[in-house]
Amino acid sequence: MPVQFFCPHCRQLLKVGRRKIGTLVACPRCGSPTVVPNAQSGATPLAEESVAGFEDVNDLLRQAPVAPQFAVPNVPAASGWSPAGFQPTASTPAAMSVDADLDLLVVSRAAIYAQAAIFLIIACVAFLAGYWMGQSRTPVTTSKSAHAPAKAEPVRLAGTITYKLPMDRASPDAGAVIIALPTKPPRTKLKANGLDPDAPLNPAHEDAVSRIEAAGGGYARANDQGAYDVVVPAAGGYYVLMISHHMTRPPGEHLVDADLKVLAPYFEVVTDVLGPHQYTLTRQQLTGRPTWSHAF
Repeated sequence: MPVQFFCPHCRQLLKVGRRKIGTLVACPRCGSPTVVPNAQSGATPLAEESVAGFEDVNDLLRQAPVAPQFAVPNVPAASGWSPAGFQPTASTPAAMSVDADLDLLVVSRAAIYAQAAIFLIIACVAFLAGYWMGQSRTPVTTSKSAHAPAKAEPVRLAGTITYKLPMDRASPDAGAVIIALPTKPPRTKLKANGLDPDAPLNPAHEDAVSRIEAAGGGYARANDQGAYDVVVPAAGGYYVLMISHHMTRPPGEHLVDADLKVLAPYFEVVTDVLGPHQYTLTRQQLTGRPTWSHAF
């Protein structure tokens, strides 16, 4: 039979096995250490606790706890129930059982909250440190294809050039010149020597053609059948200048002022390009593979 006694600190009724008599146990309610009394000394405090402070039985009865009052339910008499048969019983506090073999460790609620907060802070710091280290070790790669502009495709301007003979006959204009100039003039004007149809195909001519191509334009001469093929680096707006090899301007005919205004930003001396030959100057939007047939 277990020993029952009151905790001397919080007055909680405790129940401990007899084999723990004389040992020190912790109260599960207040955590205070308490020596387990023997069976005789443990029963005496219970009796003394019940009557301590009372001089006679009348005082004890007057201080006895009043039985709790319960509302009588309104039940019809036909049910056979009467208030006299209703006897409420007052609940008595149950004794708390202490397992003396278990070492109890009492920790305050504030300490538990503090430990949880510290653990949360450590977890956040560890996460941020790991994220930062991962970002610092990740190589930054930039896709060139995503930022680099699309490579421009060259455009080929091909066709034939003819000139009129008596009786309205057409003949291939062999040696005619075709020059394509981008609408934006170069920073430095080009030398025209070696570009006109009568210029020989020598190093000076090749140098002049290279300068036009470096400026984003194209140059070609028609073959014996009057066919030509001019290549420009990209699609876009161009001034196309065609100079006949066999047709010349009438004596005393001046160049068109509008044409001179367009060609002046490109060449140092415009007349060195045109010479005495007939020409046409148009602005074209070159895309795809255009084919033109032109007759002087």
